[in-house]
Amino acid sequence: MKVYLRQRKGQLSNSNKQKGRVRMNTFYLKYYNEYTKESTYESLKLQIYDKPKNQNERDYNRDIMRLAEAVKSEKVLEIQNGRFGFVSSNNGKIGFLGYFEQMVMKKYDVNGTYGNWKSTLKHLKTYCNGRELSISKVDEQFLEGFKNYLLNEKISDRGTKLSQNTALSYFNKVRATLKEAHRNKLISDNPMNRVKTIKEEETNRQYLTLEEIQKLNYAGI
Repeated sequence: MKVYLRQRKGQLSNSNKQKGRVRMNTFYLKYYNEYTKESTYESLKLQIYDKPKNQNERDYNRDIMRLAEAVKSEKVLEIQNGRFGFVSSNNGKIGFLGYFEQMVMKKYDVNGTYGNWKSTLKHLKTYCNGRELSISKVDEQFLEGFKNYLLNEKISDRGTKLSQNTALSYFNKVRATLKEAHRNKLISDNPMNRVKTIKEEETNRQYLTLEEIQKLNYAGI
């Protein structure tokens, strides 16, 4: 397992520029598994100024950079000592929300899918009341409960129920996450195999989904 320290360039809207806000970049770690050829990601929630304008901002950037490097070194040491969740016998203790967030970050540069993954994470956190749970605790009961939550609760941005196909899209993100966790041997059994999916609803729609709109935006249309 190799560990890389990376920066994600922050986004700054014109309105925020007018308010005098500055662009901040965020550090994250990239874990590369040399055996599976797969990468996972972890946000460090550490930010630095994109373009420091004075000595105070430069000093701040230097201190945060040192802190980020220290966190990276600690993770490398944990891996070498066999204590890190991805390589130890304690895989089932990995946090499900944290693991899902890593999946979201992997989709950051994938056209048209990042927003959908991010929305799913938001609903998962709400469903879990913001409390982390180990990935081994995600069972059929949890999945059936989350499916019912997506289908029946008024959780859309308009304060209404999600459409059935939107609920299906979100539920499939959880399905994909558990499938990858099982493939990477983080869990010994995939409970999603025993849970019925949400049935796709056939519609003669005259509008685009959020995911389709995002794809058009990325394509420059």
